[in-house]
Amino acid sequence: MQGSTRGPLALARVLAVVGLLFLLWTFLSSFTTAPVKRKEFFKDDEIQVEKNEPAEPKKCPDTYYTAADVMSHHTCNYGKGDFDLWLVIVDHVYDVTKWAPHHPGGSMICNGVGVDATVMFTSNHHDYVMKDDLPKWCIGRITPEEILKLKKN
Repeated sequence: MQGSTRGPLALARVLAVVGLLFLLWTFLSSFTTAPVKRKEFFKDDEIQVEKNEPAEPKKCPDTYYTAADVMSHHTCNYGKGDFDLWLVIVDHVYDVTKWAPHHPGGSMICNGVGVDATVMFTSNHHDYVMKDDLPKWCIGRITPEEILKLKKN
């Protein structure tokens, strides 16, 4: 009799130890400093990117755009796959036309067209997106006066 209850208890102890080891491993692996390999695939080969290590950030051109320039690029038609999107985030202008069809949030990217999308962007993206991913789409800057024109529309 004693042997029959010992088996299930021993098995339960082993499973508990394995579970605790798994939780400990998961916790400790969250502190890794190794570079994370992320892949981003796009239909256009010219924008296919594989990131293994931090790259030198792309410099944003010193070209200045007006609110009218930004608002003239506002086509966002997911049904037809027709895109021409410029976004303003902080004081930079981004041409995200090629990225829009692949945006994980789908048509949510269209909500940032023609307005200052800074709050919308920062509240929906991790910091690394602004630091690592966004600079490749930067085409120029916009003055604070022009940003105010966007907010009024």
